Amino acid sequence: MYVAIKNALATGRFGAGQYLREEQLAKNLGVSRTPVREALRRLDAEGWVETRPNYGVRVKAWTLQARAKSSKRVF
Repeated sequence: MYVAIKNALATGRFGAGQYLREEQLAKNLGVSRTPVREALRRLDAEGWVETRPNYGVRVKAWTLQARAKSSKRVF
C-alpha cells in the first residue's frame, strides 16, 4: 500500500491540498483500512502528506521540481 500511494503522489495523481480518505483508498486498492492507515502514517513522517487532527490527511503542496527530485529517490 505504501508504494502504491507514494507512486500516486509522486506522479501527481492527487493534487496539492487534496484530502485522502482511508476508506476510499482502501476500496480502490482492494484492502482493509489498516494497511492504508499505516502507509499514510509513514508518508506523513516522510513529508509527503500531512495529518490534520479532526480533518484528515491531505497532500502537501509540492513544486514540480521537488516532486521530480523526490520521485527519483523513491524508485
